[in-house]
Amino acid sequence: MQYERSGRGGKEVTILKGQWLESQEMRYREALLKEMKKALGTGGACEERTVVLQGDRRETAKAWLIKQGFTTN
Repeated sequence: MQYERSGRGGKEVTILKGQWLESQEMRYREALLKEMKKALGTGGACEERTVVLQGDRRETAKAWLIKQGFTTN
């Protein structure tokens, strides 16, 4: 999980990436994004092999992923 602001017009985003996500099909990443957007009350998009959430959602996204049974670093 990574926080980024540069190159996005000053907007804050949280980027989810990693081997576990890159190996999944696009429809899986889109389904995960849809669930996360609903649960966290934020916007987001799938970009290439990553999931991008609007805002600094590092802590809430990590807590949600752990609750869903994922392991995070």
